[in-house]
Amino acid sequence: MPLLDEVETREAQTAEILQAAHSIKIFHPSLPGGPAMVHFTAYPTAPESTIEGLPLAFVLEACFLVAGNRAGVLQVRSTVEASTGEGIWPAEGDEDKLLGTGDYYFWVKSGDTITGEYSVCTSFRNWSLPLTIPARWAGGLYRAGDAGEKTVHRSAASAVVKWLDKTCIVTGATTALQASYMVPKAEGEWFSAHDELFTTLVGGSVAHHLNSPRNMVSLRADLNMQGLDQGHFVFAPYRDKTVMVCVQDTAGDLAHQYHLREIRFPRERIPGCYQFTRFAWNMFKFSATHLGEIASSVGEVPSMTPPPPPVPRLPKRPHPGPSGDGHETGGEDEWGGRSGEQGGNSTGGGGGGGRSGNGAREEGWAGGGGAS
Repeated sequence: MPLLDEVETREAQTAEILQAAHSIKIFHPSLPGGPAMVHFTAYPTAPESTIEGLPLAFVLEACFLVAGNRAGVLQVRSTVEASTGEGIWPAEGDEDKLLGTGDYYFWVKSGDTITGEYSVCTSFRNWSLPLTIPARWAGGLYRAGDAGEKTVHRSAASAVVKWLDKTCIVTGATTALQASYMVPKAEGEWFSAHDELFTTLVGGSVAHHLNSPRNMVSLRADLNMQGLDQGHFVFAPYRDKTVMVCVQDTAGDLAHQYHLREIRFPRERIPGCYQFTRFAWNMFKFSATHLGEIASSVGEVPSMTPPPPPVPRLPKRPHPGPSGDGHETGGEDEWGGRSGEQGGNSTGGGGGGGRSGNGAREEGWAGGGGAS
């Protein structure tokens, strides 16, 4: 093969940054001096736009979470009296409008009135899925035999998800794909405690497991544990589409490319309650960081999470001893572990393959660590 002439190298690329100079802060009416209950960076809606804000419904739903699943309204913080009704949102049809930057109070609805006397939920693990999630989060319902029905080992599920999605749902990239969890894998005990509620919300007798393809989407590696799991952005519905919403001031390069841009979110596969759970997890972990301090003044909502179900055990059964005589030994539990033995990482459960202290099969997912 003949040699070809040398070529000029291309210049190093510099990421374009979308600058965000302002924010949206939500305060508790009983603590007008702060700190803020919820805090978002507000990027321009597009690189060429001067409009800064976030979808009103997005902000209201974040407030709904920290108020213990209680709906409410917003009011400009400079307005002293809420009873006048001035500066109160939303009105009917406002949900898709953008809330401009600034400081606001969140008032909770109480019958036909609103009140500033309410306690707050301080963490994701104290929060529970509501019996009814907002309709705009509607996602896939159970269909017998679909690809998302199977519960498989984590590595196999990851391969299935990448095969189903084909590309990163944000960038369209095919390189360095990872399966990203909607309900984070570190929340196995919380997930187990909500199994019955998930079954009700999904609409069928689906096998609920963190390692189901129904709980995963494909993301480019840098957008997974270093992106979604670090709170730089979340996925949320907006105008009947699913978009990426950048909410931290560290996400300027991502915001330039993807803020409020539609993504290829597999809504036909991912139940809305799974997506709403991920939204809640990110809100509590990254956008509502002063709730403990606020709760010391206004009170804390008691834990809303039901206790995890007990681990079923089979009765002990005779087992032939060395002399051939029967004697009682530890039987096998439902997970294939030995109820009379204790594995190195198991607490109150069987050995290898048994249920660990966080309520999930050890072989199915890795507890602790990152959220994905």
